Amino acid sequence: MVTPHLTPTTRLTPSSTAKSARLAQLVQSYARGRCDELHNRGSWVLQKITPSQYQALLCTIEAGAPGYLGDKLRHDYDPSTGDLVLRIMPSAIHECFTASLAGRITDWIRRIEVAGASNEGDEALADQGIIRRLLAEAATKIRPGRTSNIVLKVQPDTEDELPSHNSTTSATKSPDDQYCYGDFRYPPFVIEVAYSQKGKNLPRLAKQYYECSDAAIKTVLTVDIKYMNLAMRKDKARPQRQVTRSQSASQTRREQQLTAAISLYRGDTRVFHNRPFRGPDGNHQPGSLSISLLDFMPDSEVTRLEETLRRKIGERARGNNLIRDMLTDHATLEIPFQDLCSDLVAAQKLQDIRDKTPSPPPLLPPAAQTEDLRMLDRHS
Repeated sequence: MVTPHLTPTTRLTPSSTAKSARLAQLVQSYARGRCDELHNRGSWVLQKITPSQYQALLCTIEAGAPGYLGDKLRHDYDPSTGDLVLRIMPSAIHECFTASLAGRITDWIRRIEVAGASNEGDEALADQGIIRRLLAEAATKIRPGRTSNIVLKVQPDTEDELPSHNSTTSATKSPDDQYCYGDFRYPPFVIEVAYSQKGKNLPRLAKQYYECSDAAIKTVLTVDIKYMNLAMRKDKARPQRQVTRSQSASQTRREQQLTAAISLYRGDTRVFHNRPFRGPDGNHQPGSLSISLLDFMPDSEVTRLEETLRRKIGERARGNNLIRDMLTDHATLEIPFQDLCSDLVAAQKLQDIRDKTPSPPPLLPPAAQTEDLRMLDRHS
């Protein structure tokens, strides 16, 4: 949960408090029921606000809806750019696909844990048994962090201007999933699915996770699923009769929406970038996602694991590369792109069912919602 905090140097000007109040009103309206205008904008809303406006927003929302912004409404705030992203309407596509991907990873980690436990107590283990047991011990320390907030350090500007590099403050990130390790502050592994924010922001986001955590967040997996709002999804489902120029353009857009790609970042290295696992025809592409258990461990713990293995098997393992290869060979997950595509199709089927369900009437007059958002847009 994000705890509102106003420092003695925070200056709340009339313009900053007015914009914060308008944002707070929309968030509080959403907390009480529904806000159709926010829903029509998709699953997220982006606003430019200064650090002082952000702190004023936290305080205002906390007064009207205690705990809501931290516990219920996921959001990201980056004072280095002034970007506030409110993840207003998580879709079935986004949530179900993310859950399926995380489920595959979690099940694999638990299998490593169980496989090593079967060798426990055997003092005469062969090399493979020793490796399995050490990896199992590491796997017991890996646990899902889900969408809990991560606070990163950035270099902002003054309180009332969009940042440059004067004083240190925090950026709040709410990833789509994450995996923590033991008592370490930062999760070594983070997942971001771009159905809740623009895909073009993903490379920058992965870089920020790595750099602003002092390299503690070492592995970032991003998935770019093109966003379709309700109107676009209905257009996709509508049968095509006569092909015109406008319909041809619409078909091109639909093909772009079907494409889904994945990227993997290890440290400051991009292992692969925007590699499609579903093509424009909606079919899966050849290939697979390959990740290692070492991706989920802090570097210091990987080094400790390698040293322990070297002591146990002695002369049979010469050289750091051999030790690393032995560990990787016994703890690598391969997720075929066909499986990722199947997970996405299943999520979209659920979304189609939800789209056919009538929505309840809004609790706020649509005109009031629209005017509040227009005022925010004019001041962004």
